[in-house]
Amino acid sequence: MALRQEFFRLNSSQDTLASTWTRDKANVSLNSKIFVPGYHFSLDQNALTKGERDSVMSKAMNFKEHLVFLKSNDSLPYSFLADAAWRQDNAPFFGRLLNDPKAFTSNITFPKQWTQHSLGTTFTYREVTYLQRNLPSELTIMGKLDYQGSLLGNTISSDLSYAIGTGCELHRKFIFFSAPNRDGTHTWRDDDGDGIQQLNEFYLAINPEEKQYIKVFVPTDTFLQAYTSIFNYRLQSKFPESWKQEGGLKAFLFKFSNTTSLSVEEKVPSTNFKDRINPFVRRTDRADILPLRQVFRSSFFFNRASAEYGFDLSLFDSQFKQLLSEGIEDLIQRDWKLNT
Repeated sequence: MALRQEFFRLNSSQDTLASTWTRDKANVSLNSKIFVPGYHFSLDQNALTKGERDSVMSKAMNFKEHLVFLKSNDSLPYSFLADAAWRQDNAPFFGRLLNDPKAFTSNITFPKQWTQHSLGTTFTYREVTYLQRNLPSELTIMGKLDYQGSLLGNTISSDLSYAIGTGCELHRKFIFFSAPNRDGTHTWRDDDGDGIQQLNEFYLAINPEEKQYIKVFVPTDTFLQAYTSIFNYRLQSKFPESWKQEGGLKAFLFKFSNTTSLSVEEKVPSTNFKDRINPFVRRTDRADILPLRQVFRSSFFFNRASAEYGFDLSLFDSQFKQLLSEGIEDLIQRDWKLNT
């Protein structure tokens, strides 16, 4: 069993002001061959008072926290950590320190390394409740998973990253201005024939003579609660290096390789937990998605390492959506590209 204790106390005064500061930290853990359970106590109380009535003017830190944890022994070939913390903060209200807010936080981490594979995970759950202020409770869920691996003698390698989080999405506003000398980026097409320029009537210009407008971002002060999920995956494949020296069909196939990647970033206002964490849910109404960035790219290479000759054929498929104060901007693009 391991026990550790730290304590600090300070009292000071000047004129009618008095400051007190108490800090206490205690940790106890029990070592075993596999698990190391433990408990950690933290107390940090600071207050600045004034007058004979001890009216609280301000504070720097004032909280009490109880934390329990379970982690792996350092001698193991793998490691993990799980903890849960209950924290009570105090804030000054009308000259008195009152409980506000209280929070519960839990963390889980698990990194693991193999010969040709590595995995790392982190997950955080946090819930905050306000006791003295008329504010809604806050729920924050964050997590991240990273994987790297290779198969068949490194002929197939992959990288995966997945993350979730909670935050706010800013309403964006764009204004289009006429560009002199036709050096802009957009063109206007009067789709409804009313002669009035509307946000959804501006398009990316292709021909030089159409580039008559520029797009200017104007920030706003409006935010929406948003739940983010980010998924990134890359797959690389090639034929074994030994085929290069064998000649014939194998030497010809060795010149081919492929790189494919998928990136999805989505923010949704849904309170459904499954919708928050799954970026691949098919939504019947795209208005349920705040911003969306989805890019798929696949490139086939022939003789990629050669400086004399070769080619690559690529498919690029992207979807882009963002929230504007006037509505939603939505763009879908698909291109094939051949380089020789």
